[in-house]
Amino acid sequence: HYGRGGEIFLTDANSKDTALVRRSGFVRLAIENGCDIVPSFVFGEKWLYKHLHFPESVTKFFLNTLRFPLLLFWGRWFTYMPLKRQLAMVYGKPIAVTKNPNPTDAEVAAVQTAYEVAVRDLFDRYKARYGYGDDETLSFVKG
Repeated sequence: HYGRGGEIFLTDANSKDTALVRRSGFVRLAIENGCDIVPSFVFGEKWLYKHLHFPESVTKFFLNTLRFPLLLFWGRWFTYMPLKRQLAMVYGKPIAVTKNPNPTDAEVAAVQTAYEVAVRDLFDRYKARYGYGDDETLSFVKG
C-alpha cells in the first residue's frame, strides 16, 4: 500500500479483510484530463512477504514519535526478494469520465464511489478463483 507510514500495516496475509486506502487524487486528475478510469485489482499481493507483528502501542510510538514505521518483514531466504506466489491482475469495464478542468468535490466523490463499487465487484467476482475465501471482504479506509 502506498502513502503515509500507517498504511503499511494494513496488509496482513492472515486477515479476512483486504483494506485499500481511499484516494481521490487520481480521480480528480482523471476528471481534469478527461481520462476514463479502469478499475483493477491484484490478487496475491498479501502473500508476497511475511512480517512480524509488534503490539499496536509499540508501532504507534515509533510512527507518531519517531516518524518511522516499525516493520520487520522478509521474503525468500529472509531477504527483500518476494516469496514465490502467483499474482493475478483483473480489470473491469472502464468508468467513463467527462472532462472538467475544475471538478467539484461532489463530482469527484461520485466517480470515486463508482470506482470503489467496481473494484469491490471485481474482488467479489474473482476472489474464489485466486485463493481468497468466500468470507473475505474488501474495504476502503480513509487515507
